[in-house]
Amino acid sequence: MSYRTIRFLVWVFLAALAVFAVAPCVWGDGWRPFLNAIRHEESRGDDRAVGDQGRSRGPVQCGRAAWQDGCEYLGVAWDYDKCVWLRFESEAVLIAYTQRWGARTWEERARCWNSGPDWRKKYHLTNGYWEKVKRELRRKP
Repeated sequence: MSYRTIRFLVWVFLAALAVFAVAPCVWGDGWRPFLNAIRHEESRGDDRAVGDQGRSRGPVQCGRAAWQDGCEYLGVAWDYDKCVWLRFESEAVLIAYTQRWGARTWEERARCWNSGPDWRKKYHLTNGYWEKVKRELRRKP
């Protein structure tokens, strides 16, 4: 393993550790069922999933623009091509992204993740997506 690879892995570990340390305080433990529901709907739990003709990747099907927004809001510089496949980082980006764009309820967060920063204007376009996520939330204890 090269020095560069080791340095990158250490950097990712330290960044993840920093986010993990503040996550319960900022996000609370109630996120797990929601994140599981999104992951189920987006990738059926496949961390290596690719969708939208290659524009979305990973366990929560994150695109580059959403990744950049979420990372900026978190104050981290995670490499999209390397980290989008990792659950922790992808879920942290999803949480930060939905917070950045003002989504406060599970419904708003799902709609925001599905349609982007202008989710309030596209509310009607995300009805089916929200119904699927809601069904999954009800299915999971």
